[in-house]
Amino acid sequence: MKAHRKSEGDEEEGKLDPHLHTTAVSVSRIKTHHGTASKTPPEDLQKRMFERLATLTA
Repeated sequence: MKAHRKSEGDEEEGKLDPHLHTTAVSVSRIKTHHGTASKTPPEDLQKRMFERLATLTA
């Protein structure tokens, strides 16, 4: 049972990584294109991202 659980967790991590990478890339693109990021401060975006991660991994 534990081995199955571990592989399930690894699969979840694999799903999360590309999404986080895409988010980071799009945020940097927005910054370079507009000079500044959108109206949402980076701390806010980061907080929201961590909250989303927490709900996904809970």
